[in-house]
Amino acid sequence: MVGVRDVTSRAAKRYIRQALEAGEIADCRHFPAEDRAVDADFLRSLILGGLPTGMRIVGLTIEGALDLRDCGSEAQPLPALRIEQCSFVAPTPAAGQGALSAVSLDLSRSHVASLSLHGSRFVSLCCRGMACRSEVDLTEVGPSDESGLCWIDMSNAVIGGNIVAVGAHLQSPPNDPIESGERLTCTGLVLQEAEIGGTLNLYRSKVIGGLSLYLARLKGDLWLGQCRLVANNGWALNANDAEIGAIYATREPLFAKGCVALNGARVRSRINLENARISAGETIAVSMRKAYIGESVSLENADMEGRLGLAGLRCQGDFSLLGARIVSNDRDALLARDAQILGSLHLSIHPRSKRRFSSKGRVILDGCHIGNDLNLCGADLHGEFEEIEELGDKQYHSALLAADLRVGGCIKLGDKSELNGGQRSLCSEGALRMQRVEVGKDIQLFNTKVVSIAPRKKVRDAEATDASGSAPDNTAFDLSYSKVGGILIIGANDLTGAVNLYYTNTDFLWDTSNGYPNADLCKKDDVHLVGFSYRVLMLPDMEDLNDPANLRKTVNVRKAWLERSPYDAQDYATLARALRRSALTDEAREIMIARFVRELAMLARGVNDRKAMPSKTGVDETRSQAFWQRVAALALAVPSYLFAQLADIARYVVMQVYRLTFGFGLDPRRATLTLLVFFVLGCSVFADANRKKLMIVDQQPVATLSDRSAIGAGLTNEVADNVPCGDMIAPSLFALDVFIPLVDLRQESKCEIGVAEGTRATASEADFLKFFKAFYAFCGWIVISLSILTFSGFLQRRNELLGGDT
Repeated sequence: MVGVRDVTSRAAKRYIRQALEAGEIADCRHFPAEDRAVDADFLRSLILGGLPTGMRIVGLTIEGALDLRDCGSEAQPLPALRIEQCSFVAPTPAAGQGALSAVSLDLSRSHVASLSLHGSRFVSLCCRGMACRSEVDLTEVGPSDESGLCWIDMSNAVIGGNIVAVGAHLQSPPNDPIESGERLTCTGLVLQEAEIGGTLNLYRSKVIGGLSLYLARLKGDLWLGQCRLVANNGWALNANDAEIGAIYATREPLFAKGCVALNGARVRSRINLENARISAGETIAVSMRKAYIGESVSLENADMEGRLGLAGLRCQGDFSLLGARIVSNDRDALLARDAQILGSLHLSIHPRSKRRFSSKGRVILDGCHIGNDLNLCGADLHGEFEEIEELGDKQYHSALLAADLRVGGCIKLGDKSELNGGQRSLCSEGALRMQRVEVGKDIQLFNTKVVSIAPRKKVRDAEATDASGSAPDNTAFDLSYSKVGGILIIGANDLTGAVNLYYTNTDFLWDTSNGYPNADLCKKDDVHLVGFSYRVLMLPDMEDLNDPANLRKTVNVRKAWLERSPYDAQDYATLARALRRSALTDEAREIMIARFVRELAMLARGVNDRKAMPSKTGVDETRSQAFWQRVAALALAVPSYLFAQLADIARYVVMQVYRLTFGFGLDPRRATLTLLVFFVLGCSVFADANRKKLMIVDQQPVATLSDRSAIGAGLTNEVADNVPCGDMIAPSLFALDVFIPLVDLRQESKCEIGVAEGTRATASEADFLKFFKAFYAFCGWIVISLSILTFSGFLQRRNELLGGDT
């Protein structure tokens, strides 16, 4: 049998030599399968002996390793190597050597005109540092034995054309578990630091062990359509710091089990991985940290199990996650801190498949810069993790974190479009926290459902737990310290938690009553408006109707709106200015009056709640004090307590009188009524006094006679100083003359208070009338001055300008 095999082997070798020397393809498939075996040294001698058209063989079984290391040069490369549909029988590794030492074909540091292994079977191909002038064809390569191992190492290779590996089946031995601090590796197809002049095509290929493009340079594109990348204790794709023309998986989706890493990569065109399926378990599914993308990125309808990391990303176009699903077992689903996206970021529903964007874990956009829009219409956010954010001694539960976000266009957190089954445009389990945001156009919170989870106080030890340390009201939507260049839209929402607009600024406010938390279900202070400023109210009555605004309802709903927020005088002034700009002057006045009414209620609560002795938090400390020490402390505290109480009560009484008479200097109707009351009062009192002869002619030298002993009015030949005024004055004009300061109606100078002759009135009645006249004149100074300020609108404008701080 051995002799027969030698004969057939010599026949095959003779055929191969003759065909290759004649410049033909040595197709050995017409030989029986058992007669196709040749040793690798025979082929090596042919290749190095010089062939007119290169090594072109088909259907051989090559025994042993074909060692072509360091062969050829840049000036005289090896001829074209076309070893197609051949099977390499690799030698058994020596004792103590791993499976990676078994090399079927070794072209390390060789120079080759071209290389084609189309349909061949081998264990490993080593081409480290190889230089190939044209393309490398690895189409449908695969393992040669039942072990299933077939891997390729082309590190530092220089390829002048494309690398085509369509339908290839590669698998490397499992890597040893990675120790802490070591860098993950890919061993299925290794192109680390390689330079490829064309495209890398892995369509319909399967690479178990991962694809490494670390520091590689691709002038063309990376095609991953229907490619399966499976990691072995490493990455599925390592393209860190690589340069690639574009990455596509458009015809059929990419499947990756393990991390797809593009950290620091530079993609000159775009990335399109629509419908991709990437599963990384508890690690990062896709990482583009500090990557540069020349155009857009599309992960539409992609399924990612693991985090999507975009920290420091620079994308010159849109980043689309329409219909994508991210399920993270970590607390973060999408991490894009300090990312820069010059187009739009779409985290929304896909228009064709109607599949919603979904994330389990936080979406973090802190410090992100988006040139156009941020769109979350048709998104489901799930941030229901415990202990995920710590501020001070509180733990907050958030679904979206976007502090210091910059958006050139709009932020769309839901819209008015109708969805199937009455779905909300945006559903979030966890708060939407967007502090210090700057938006060039609009922010829209519409048709959104947010279920916030109240913060918990961190417990340092078992003894630190205190039931009195209750958490503040939880926040559903936080837009504090933000600036909106266009319209802030808040409407038709279902919010469980507070809305925080603390020191937010916008030009236009479009809001409805149902845009805020339900006032019947939420606690007090569920809308934070402290420092919130806006120029124009687009819906003064908070109703999205085509009819004109209901002016009476405007005052009521806006007062209730302000009362849901912690008190701040500036909030009332801001609303009043906005109403005045809408020509709602009376409504603006009512809002400013409501501000002072609320202050009075707060003052009354302060008087009621003030304690002579502040309550001690430490019960044991209070008990340890001696009785006389407590008495002494109480004696020292009582005077200041009484003084404060009396001062506040006096202020309360004065302000109530001011409210009833002038509406805090803002209501001309009350001022008019006050003037009429004082006029009628004065007219009645002075008319009654004149009728009772308690008003006598004023005794002045210019109107009297003198007889050396007395001065009085001239009556016949007698001097009298108690002549009643009678018809000399009109009581109404006399009252006006006394009441109005700096105006002389020549009534007060004619008569004075006194007891006339022939009257039954007493001197005490005259004294009381004198006191009333002085008090009436004093009130005139005050009432007339305040009336002028009220009618002129000076106090209203001042309060609106200074926020009520007078």
